[in-house]
Amino acid sequence: MTTPSDERRPSPWEEEGRRQALLLDGCSIVLVVGDDPRAAAEVSVGMGRVQARLRRVVVADAVGLLSPLDDLVPFDTPLGIADVLVQGAPLSTVAHRVDAAGTLSVLPSGPRLLDRVQLLRSERWTQLTQEFRDAGALLIVVVPDREPALNALQRLVDGAVLVGRALPLAGIRVLAYVRGPGAIALPTPRSSSSRAEGSTPDMPSPKLPSRPGAIARVTSTRLPRPKARTRRWLVALFAAALLFEAVVWWWNRHNR
Repeated sequence: MTTPSDERRPSPWEEEGRRQALLLDGCSIVLVVGDDPRAAAEVSVGMGRVQARLRRVVVADAVGLLSPLDDLVPFDTPLGIADVLVQGAPLSTVAHRVDAAGTLSVLPSGPRLLDRVQLLRSERWTQLTQEFRDAGALLIVVVPDREPALNALQRLVDGAVLVGRALPLAGIRVLAYVRGPGAIALPTPRSSSSRAEGSTPDMPSPKLPSRPGAIARVTSTRLPRPKARTRRWLVALFAAALLFEAVVWWWNRHNR
């Protein structure tokens, strides 16, 4: 049996979170921060769904009224994260289970406006973090970008996931960079047949250099001309005839 939240199609940001969810293995408390808080919440849900296959996971809203998380809990939810960390309410009475297995829960921001400084500097974070470590569970907290009060959680968290163009948090290890489905891909080369008008033409294929050594061997050997060769034979025959005539004349003169 599945719930409506399990049947819906995940957003591209949630898919990105699912792809990098295994980077959270071994962590107990992780901050997710993004320049777009909604995208950060969707990434958190994606990571939470994958991690919840093996252990208990709670995704918390420390930004306020994040629709990707609010849409997973009842509309008239009276309590939120401040009731747990500031007022001391039990986590089990405020978090809402959102999957069929009951291992993934959402801790919403609640109906009241959040005092982020008071929330992030609450002393109860230490106790809550220790409870998750002892249980082998995972707490994923979506936090506001560039919030100075986040330094209060520096010694407690295992790392941070940066979504979009969010900047690293001082003193907190970066577990993953999720640039999202809108990341620019490098253009692929196109052939001349598919090139659009006005675009840069394809460069011609380079020509292989000639082999000067082979050409030199051929051109350096000069064959004799046919006419010159015939002339040399005629001169040789004429000289032989003159020599023969001289020999005959000498022989006749001395034998008279």
